[in-house]
Amino acid sequence: MTAALVPTGGPAEVEPYQLPVTGSLVAARWATLVAAIALFTAAALGIEYGEQGLYQSDGLVLPQVYGQDLVSMVIVLPLLGLATWRASRGSARGLVVWIGALIYIAYWYHFHLGALSFGPIFLLDVALVASSLFALGVLIARVDVWRLAHRFTSAMPARSIGGLMIIFGTLFASMWILDVVERLGHREILDQAARGVYAVDLTIMLPLTIAAGFLLWRHTPWGYALSGPLLVNAFLSTLTVSVTSFVVRGDGMDLPGAILVVFGVASLAMAGCVAVYLRAMRV
Repeated sequence: MTAALVPTGGPAEVEPYQLPVTGSLVAARWATLVAAIALFTAAALGIEYGEQGLYQSDGLVLPQVYGQDLVSMVIVLPLLGLATWRASRGSARGLVVWIGALIYIAYWYHFHLGALSFGPIFLLDVALVASSLFALGVLIARVDVWRLAHRFTSAMPARSIGGLMIIFGTLFASMWILDVVERLGHREILDQAARGVYAVDLTIMLPLTIAAGFLLWRHTPWGYALSGPLLVNAFLSTLTVSVTSFVVRGDGMDLPGAILVVFGVASLAMAGCVAVYLRAMRV
């Protein structure tokens, strides 16, 4: 790897099969197991009984939540299990995907706590979000960002990926802000689900994505450490919106085709960034 790729001052050599963490990850593994069980149960119940009154939500939100449960069951849960297993065998790639999957779970299922009507699986969703946040906190506290940064080869296009993160983060932040301004101008009410998404995105997720892109552009250790998990979450999130959009349209509801195009393109772009990022890592 070149000196320009990874910041100087950290360890020059890293054992390829030694996970770049400090301390034990046992607590994170147990918390992830709890989150996985809760995720399976919540998604299975949502798919089976969501339309029969389990979610007690309106006609627009219900198909969106159904699509989210479907993605969680078919894609996120297997990915979480595989990533955790790979990380336990010393894979830094597995560690990155593990963290990214936990971000996705905490991010998306916290909306169940505030955007959906109070129902019988409220405490299950509490357990799901709490366990994923706990596991996420342990992993972030344990990651050695210098050692992780030195796992990348010269094939890592840090500036290109960092630039894309800045562009997409700014694009979606602008879209959300313009939508809010337009609704205010027409004195329209922002529905509870959209309000929850905009609140978290504009205060945490999008600023963090833009900051991580800038740090990766500058080849800093935190840029390498943050960008991977955030890209995994961005891919899964845009994929979820794409799937939920198809579900909404399948239910006969009016949805602009531009939304499908925007999130479809974003999903493909994020998938490409994740693939390039992981391929540039050793192990």
